[in-house]
This record gives sequence, structure tokens and C-alpha cells, in this order.
Amino acid sequence: MQDGCFMRKCRFIALFIGFMAVAGIPTSLSAQTVAKGCRRAQKGDAEAQFQLGARFALGEGVTQSYEEAVKWYRKAARHNHASAQYALGVCYAEGLGVRQSLSKSEKWHRKAAAQGHPLAQHNLNILQNSQRKR
Repeated sequence: MQDGCFMRKCRFIALFIGFMAVAGIPTSLSAQTVAKGCRRAQKGDAEAQFQLGARFALGEGVTQSYEEAVKWYRKAARHNHASAQYALGVCYAEGLGVRQSLSKSEKWHRKAAAQGHPLAQHNLNILQNSQRKR
């Protein structure tokens, strides 16, 4: 069980590093840049909230915490931030920072997919196909 959990986290981190590179999010930040992003996130900036969530998921410039990542993803997702909705869907699918829930994962993937998020569309297709096989 321990190895499975570790492998899920490794896949999640690898996926997120790739996603951040594609999205153009820098993977190395100064403390001053992180603090500025935190202030923007606290003021309700959805992009800053998403990026702060990604920082917590990866432990970039902050102490790694999936629970904190989910908190910030959820804030951005509620502002219809497609990448945050996708990330929240991944967290629910993998049980990272939240209790694993495929129904909640599908909910958030569906919201992101409806906005044209390609990774969410891909994951939603996988979730739907796996449900058909049951």
C-alpha cells in the first residue's frame, strides 16, 4: 500500500512539472516572488491562487502540502479557473490532500473539460471509459 501511494505521488509530481512547463509557470522562485504571489492569491486573484496551489503541491518556495494545494486549487476553481479545476480533479482521483473520490474527480474534470482544458478532457474520457467497464 505504501509503495502504491508513493508511486501515485511521483506520477502526480511528474505530471505537474510537465503541466507547469507547458503553462509557462517558472519552477524556481525567490521568497519575494512567492510572497507577492501569496498576497495576490489572498486578494482573490484566481491565477495566483492556482499558482500558489501548484507551489504547495510541489513544495516550490513553500513547505510541500497537498492539503494546502487543494485549498488554493479549490479557491481558484470556484472562480472557473480551468487549470485549477483540472488539478483539483487530479487530487481527488489520486487522493492527494483529500479523500479519494472518483465522483468529485469527474465533477472537476468535467468543469475544466467544458472550458476546453485538453488534459481534463483526456482524463474525463478515461474516467468515463473505466466506469463503463464496471
